[in-house]
Amino acid sequence: MDPGANWWEALSAIGTVLAVLVSVAVAIREVARARAAESALEDERRQRLAEQRRGIAALVTAWAESQYEPSPDGTHYVRRVIAHVANESTEPAFNLNVVLAYGSPLIQLGPLSIPVPIHVLPARQARSWDVSPGFAAHSTGVGQVPTDPIASISFEDSRGVAWTRGYDGKLQEGGGHQAISPDSETGEAQIGPLDSPFNPIAVVTAFHSALESATTVQDLKPLLSPTATGWSALTNEELVALRDEHAAYGLAAHVWYPTPRIAYVRLIHDDDIERARKGDSARALVVTLVFLVGKGWRVFSSGGAVTEPDWIKFPRKDLLRDLRG
Repeated sequence: MDPGANWWEALSAIGTVLAVLVSVAVAIREVARARAAESALEDERRQRLAEQRRGIAALVTAWAESQYEPSPDGTHYVRRVIAHVANESTEPAFNLNVVLAYGSPLIQLGPLSIPVPIHVLPARQARSWDVSPGFAAHSTGVGQVPTDPIASISFEDSRGVAWTRGYDGKLQEGGGHQAISPDSETGEAQIGPLDSPFNPIAVVTAFHSALESATTVQDLKPLLSPTATGWSALTNEELVALRDEHAAYGLAAHVWYPTPRIAYVRLIHDDDIERARKGDSARALVVTLVFLVGKGWRVFSSGGAVTEPDWIKFPRKDLLRDLRG
């Protein structure tokens, strides 16, 4: 056997092994590069998608504006406050919750006339609501500079991602349904002045108190709407039952206005107040009120359900007159 041939074969084998190892190393490096490139591409895709989502969410907003208009008879000015919600993006927005506030420090008024929630707002659509009566309940009074309300909004995009735009206008991911605590530093101010004829809670407070001592429905008459004829048929036994029912409930801090001259005030069961503060379901009674020109808010009905606006009667042409008459 030729020793030179053996060395040559050994060197050839070693060369082959080295070539294989180099090929494997190159392949591993290329795989690593490919994975790194794929990871970078995926990161770029996620970032681009996040920017796209944020760009869409940035086009959903809520705001309020007010102006003074001459009354129909030309004797005074009427303040109109209109709340707007707009979706200028190319995708729908879902479960929109709007809370209005005013003043410094901010006093949260709730959604007022805005539905809770707005289940869907289609792409490139906007909606508006007259919240003037609700804002009138929080009038700053004589000698104080009136301030315009501002709005915050929470909503979900088409991918189910939650967004919140605060009172400062800044958008951030996360949030969801906006709960309002009546026990904040401005809790009493959220209720509004109880001596104002424009404040539904003032009337409900008086109604709640009058029930405790009323012996006949006539004792409640100054607080009742004359167009709610069902009250006149209330028997003394039914009055006692109504008083007992109300005794287990306390007041909520916010009012919802399905129309500018109809208000719903919820009474929360005493045992469920903590649940209500956390946003959980709670037992409630609803007092439905109507605004009558020259009289202010009056109780139309009270019970476990609201009276819908199209079932409520107003005095003739009352809805055609401004709030101050």
